[in-house]
Amino acid sequence: MSFASIVSVEWSPLVHAISSGGKASTRPVGGEKHPDGKPVLAHERFFNKMTEIWLGMLPFLREGQIKGITNELAKEICSRQYDKGTTGDARILRVESKRIYSAREKGSPDLSDAAFLVVEHAVTRHNFKCIETAGGKDPEPEVDGDRPTGSWDALKAKARGIKRSQTPLKR
Repeated sequence: MSFASIVSVEWSPLVHAISSGGKASTRPVGGEKHPDGKPVLAHERFFNKMTEIWLGMLPFLREGQIKGITNELAKEICSRQYDKGTTGDARILRVESKRIYSAREKGSPDLSDAAFLVVEHAVTRHNFKCIETAGGKDPEPEVDGDRPTGSWDALKAKARGIKRSQTPLKR
């Protein structure tokens, strides 16, 4: 029995289970288009559903639609690695496994997993759309002297500034 099934039985059948296993979906990926103008679909770009969930949040961050990223969350988001072309197709992306991440970083990416699952829930249940995908107007870039422009650059700069020796969140 899955964790979601137990929660559904013990707590509420209204709980929305999100599976990160299996194949990527047929949803459009950010603002990516094929040469013929058709949108690139998740299963054409991502190796599996977990990669779709992880990398699917990045356009929301780039567009500044997600705010309030803590230092710990920024570090986790930016430290998980992915491969290009591990399947023989350079267009396919694959996020490293939790086991590999945990061995390298000496901890599990639980905080970022939770954040990505919240965004996945907002997308699948509440029709949360990225500006890139929805065809809306891009927000004006953030400019502040020598600071990075745009939310994604700011997040990467924040993550780079965190020392690896900082202790992880206490559980």
